[in-house]
Amino acid sequence: MRLYLTAVAIIGEGEIHLVAMQHEGQHPCFWGFNVHQDRIDSLQRKINSESDPQRVSTMLAEVKRYQDDKNILKQYAESDQVIDNGKVIRSQSEVVLALSDNHQTIVRPLIRLQDRNIILTRINPLIRDTSVLVRLRPAWEDLKAYLTAKGRKRFEVFVCTMAERDYALEMWRLLDPESSLINPRDLLDRIVCVKSGSRKSLFNVFQDGNCHPKMALVIDDRLKVWDEKDQPRVHVVPAFAPYFAPQAEANNSIPVLCLARNVACNVRGGFFKEFDESLIQRISGVAFEDDIKDMPSPPDVSNYLFPEDDPLASNGNKDAIGFDGMADAEVERRLKESMSASSTAATPTINLDPRIASAIQFAYHRPLLQFIHRKYKGQQCLF
Repeated sequence: MRLYLTAVAIIGEGEIHLVAMQHEGQHPCFWGFNVHQDRIDSLQRKINSESDPQRVSTMLAEVKRYQDDKNILKQYAESDQVIDNGKVIRSQSEVVLALSDNHQTIVRPLIRLQDRNIILTRINPLIRDTSVLVRLRPAWEDLKAYLTAKGRKRFEVFVCTMAERDYALEMWRLLDPESSLINPRDLLDRIVCVKSGSRKSLFNVFQDGNCHPKMALVIDDRLKVWDEKDQPRVHVVPAFAPYFAPQAEANNSIPVLCLARNVACNVRGGFFKEFDESLIQRISGVAFEDDIKDMPSPPDVSNYLFPEDDPLASNGNKDAIGFDGMADAEVERRLKESMSASSTAATPTINLDPRIASAIQFAYHRPLLQFIHRKYKGQQCLF
């Protein structure tokens, strides 16, 4: 443990790569990594039993994508450089400033393959086995641009994830390198990591009382990881599947994160429309003598978030999606069906008040975003 060594443990028929890590309580602990090889082996078994030539071809292409990324990650982990299209690309050092007095400034070796939407980073720069390959989901920059339109944040952002904390902090840094969505001084409070086996909870996210759960809109690719009382406020998006069908989402007329942007905009519009045009007027008629039970009910985000009746992005149980053997066109068709169902359920953005209508997934882990609103000093903000 003191030497921060690594080891491979045999678990059943598979292997887990264990990496010794520091622990604040000085307890011995490890990170466990389950690599692409398991997925590759699983696909190989399916290929051997598949009789449909088209599905075999699709799965072979998926295996190749896994193997290509595995090879890139191996090069980076061993030498801090990769060969991309015959060109040697060396890592560049990026300084990560300490977030508090209890943290240290970190220098990480990064490689950004812009054309492939890939970033290679190392969670602990001293341990090469913590190297990870990250794929950014298409249209993330569009979503972010909406959240920070014209230098004015439309939303205050919190992150709730089941990932380990150091990993989550690095993933968010890659998503928001300019700190335009979360101020660095707020980062430790705004990124909430949930222990394995526990459910995500808006109550835990807002422990300091800065927002009521009824004012929260959650965007996630799984519903059942949230407390039941929070599930009505979850907009479920299709899981990111860059290895199953890499072109399906990019070719879709409305990328998944753009749809999420539209849903957030519509929910925000409906919430504040009721707040401004109904609740304020009703509150002004409340007298000192009135009973508390006769007070008007506050707006609830769940009233403006409509479930979509489709197999990909409904507010039902979305924990597993089977794309195995599908061609890009088939996945693209299902994504389009998802977008169509979602757009018919939500109010069109063009019908919103003009003041309002003025956006990880990753190969290995998925940091999740959530957006929450509140009214503050006469301004409209979305958390």
